[in-house]
Amino acid sequence: MVVSGPIIYGISGPATARTSASPEETRGRVRQLKQAGVDFVKLYSYLTPPAFFAAIDEAKKQRLPAVGHVPFGVTASAAAKAGLKSIEHLEGAVIESTDLQDSLREEIRVRIQEGKKGIQVAQIEVDQTERYRDSYNSNRLQRLNALFIKYRTWQCPTLISPESAGVAADTLANDFAGYPYLRYVPKTTQESWKHQMSSLFF
Repeated sequence: MVVSGPIIYGISGPATARTSASPEETRGRVRQLKQAGVDFVKLYSYLTPPAFFAAIDEAKKQRLPAVGHVPFGVTASAAAKAGLKSIEHLEGAVIESTDLQDSLREEIRVRIQEGKKGIQVAQIEVDQTERYRDSYNSNRLQRLNALFIKYRTWQCPTLISPESAGVAADTLANDFAGYPYLRYVPKTTQESWKHQMSSLFF
């Protein structure tokens, strides 16, 4: 197994996450994960730019690869230049390939500020999908791809996600019927899944 340990979320995250608001806290989280024996560290979207870049720098010092999401206040190109080894779900790459990236980023910043810990990353992306599509610029993407090659930054596009999203929507509509193994999943967890899925698909 190749294991990251708990994700370093930033200002928000679930109870199992390592939340870090400042660069110093984030460096400390990276050192804790190193001591725990992880193989790499995973970073998430809610890190502030200073904390994000501090995490990558500390990971280098600890000889650990840093992978994960590109925070909303950071461009994918800046993340690659800083040394993020793998970007999950094309985070940052899609928005940086549009002609509206500045206005889209400002909208994200405002919504996170207004929502604080209650904001849902996936919901923001769903709300902006059509504008991503309509403002796509292939030249921007080509320049970004060249930069990824230069800095050897891998992309994990999560191609299975759209398919699983469709299955999830159908599953929710049928109230999880036809899944006998759910008897092993606590009711509270099932209700949490239903809530998350309904907020995304209905």
